[in-house]
Amino acid sequence: MINVIIADDEPLILKNLQLIIPWNDLGCDVRGTAKNGQEAYELCRQMDADLLLTDISMPEVTGLELLKKLHQLPNKPLSIIISGYDEFEYAREGLKYNAMDYILKPIDYAELQQCIQKAVRHIKERSTQQYELEKQRLYEAVTTGVFEKDARRFRKPLIPLLFQHPPQAFPSVPSIEGQKMYSISLSSVQHVVLLEVELEDRQTLLGRLTYQEADTKILIGLPLEGEEEVKPAVQKLMKWMDVHHVFEESALLIEEAEQKYQSKKSATDAIGHARSFIEAHFYEDISAEQAADYAGISISYFSLLFKQVTGSTFLDYVTTFRIEKACRMLVQTQLKTYEIAEKVGYTDQRYFSQVFKKRVGVTPSEYRKQYAK
Repeated sequence: MINVIIADDEPLILKNLQLIIPWNDLGCDVRGTAKNGQEAYELCRQMDADLLLTDISMPEVTGLELLKKLHQLPNKPLSIIISGYDEFEYAREGLKYNAMDYILKPIDYAELQQCIQKAVRHIKERSTQQYELEKQRLYEAVTTGVFEKDARRFRKPLIPLLFQHPPQAFPSVPSIEGQKMYSISLSSVQHVVLLEVELEDRQTLLGRLTYQEADTKILIGLPLEGEEEVKPAVQKLMKWMDVHHVFEESALLIEEAEQKYQSKKSATDAIGHARSFIEAHFYEDISAEQAADYAGISISYFSLLFKQVTGSTFLDYVTTFRIEKACRMLVQTQLKTYEIAEKVGYTDQRYFSQVFKKRVGVTPSEYRKQYAK
């Protein structure tokens, strides 16, 4: 089951969100509700929430502040924003902090249910991908990668140590000639694993210990004669951790830049899909709802994004596209005005002529006389 937390300071909406949505049918379990952002934050941490429905405007800690706080957690929930504010800024900010969709009040519960279904699919896919990734990493650590020269050497019991700190980026420690080397891997599961590596593998190891997704690997050249020296080696590693703040700040800046890029990219991609839909179906009786569905986002969110990315409303954009097509047909073909009207999505020639004159400044026939060769 998908663990769900709901946050809204309006008791009636909070109750409706619990009762109207068929949570069990969607594979979800509402683990708790909150009247403010701070309560929601604590619940998300305690219940290991997968999905959060949150209002933007709440006392103490707002919805956006809540998303920012949750973004610092290693397992942050996917979020759907519910708001009475028809402002793109809120949606854009939410995108940066793991928000998947944006629903406007008064809530259209059918639309919200579609958003939840999409979120559930995303969470399940992400969980499956993460499981496969971790399984592949474990397999490669034992049988391939930097140890592929003689993988069987490393199929002896390893020494796992629980590591209390999240993965960070650290510098490599210079190797010591003539000594065995130990690779300490800080993975997303927050464990340290020591693997013995023969000296002849040193250059291969050095060449392949590079940043790979969530994993950070450290190479330390320390003369370890036995297991009794593991603890001092880890203590030495801890000293190196004292300098992690130097790298942490840079890592945060990089992460912030990446979030902004991904936020902008996801919005642009969604509207790009909508534009493709318009280009393919402009001659039909299309609606913003159809374009939003094609782009894979809610109609409320779509309206905000479309205006921000294109500078036009959906209707204005479609009208402009149709009139531009009509202008080319008037100049390049011998089609009659009513035929052109039908080809660009207008069944009423009179209405088409009115729209055309309003946009271009002249009637279709006047435009043809002026520009046709």
